[in-house]
Amino acid sequence: MGVKNNIFTNVELSTHAINTESNHLDELNLLSKLNLNFGKQVAGHLSLNFEPSLNVYITRKYDSEIGMYVCPSLLQNGFFSETYSGTYVSIWVATPLL
Repeated sequence: MGVKNNIFTNVELSTHAINTESNHLDELNLLSKLNLNFGKQVAGHLSLNFEPSLNVYITRKYDSEIGMYVCPSLLQNGFFSETYSGTYVSIWVATPLL
């Protein structure tokens, strides 16, 4: 969506099923992302982009040996982390500068 000739925006929603081992195919393990892209064209083939991303990780993969849900360590620092009826949910915002 173009706002002006040199400013642009884009919205993208995606969900990825994360399966690291074939025996976990029936376990819920999803990463959903809402990306909001904002950019400004500064020259012919040069633009500055800012893309904040809202990330939601949902899993039912529980490791009884370590006593916790299986998730990458970066997800443990989200602004929201809760477990509901055996389903772990973590939400965080990432703001990379592209």
